[in-house]
Amino acid sequence: MATIELDHGRRVFELLCKLSVEIFALDLPTASAGRNHELWALGIDGRRKVFRDLLGNIQPAAMAELSKPGRFFDRAAGFKVSAQQELPLAGKNADIFLINVDHLQKSEAILAPLLIHELCHYVEDSGLASNYQFQPEDEANALVILEGYVEGAKKWHSLTWAKLLAWAARLSVSKNAVASVRQFLELAILSHDRPGWRPNRIQEPKIT
Repeated sequence: MATIELDHGRRVFELLCKLSVEIFALDLPTASAGRNHELWALGIDGRRKVFRDLLGNIQPAAMAELSKPGRFFDRAAGFKVSAQQELPLAGKNADIFLINVDHLQKSEAILAPLLIHELCHYVEDSGLASNYQFQPEDEANALVILEGYVEGAKKWHSLTWAKLLAWAARLSVSKNAVASVRQFLELAILSHDRPGWRPNRIQEPKIT
């Protein structure tokens, strides 16, 4: 893989870890290590239909497993917690962050909500969601999120995940990272994944 792609991959991973601390007060590498898991980052190359090791820390045998026919999938991003439960990883336990290589050079402002979307999956699937307190507007916005989702993806996006995303959107507004919850969510969930989107129903934080 080209050095420039590796550099951009490391930059995105560093941003992921930074956001994990800023939004969830969670040190991502430490959290995975505490569960005896390695933390990997894969680039999704839809043109070549291959995964790319963005950090250079995946053992060749595990990468060979990931590269077997039928295992590639093309999407914007993903987070597979305890990925070894779904496919063999040459004896390794790993949490795998995935990002489409087409996103690697995008700005932090554009990427951050999408990365937080994936961090919400990590938090939920690691059993950490109870650490965060949801407000009534988070509960309401979570329903709007789920109702807007494309039908085929709803099975991968639970109500708990949606509450975490709505909570993170509200927190991001309070930190002046985005102008509104709506703006955050429209960056966090790509347009083709939310055909039923009804932004007029989003509840924004009250200005005091």
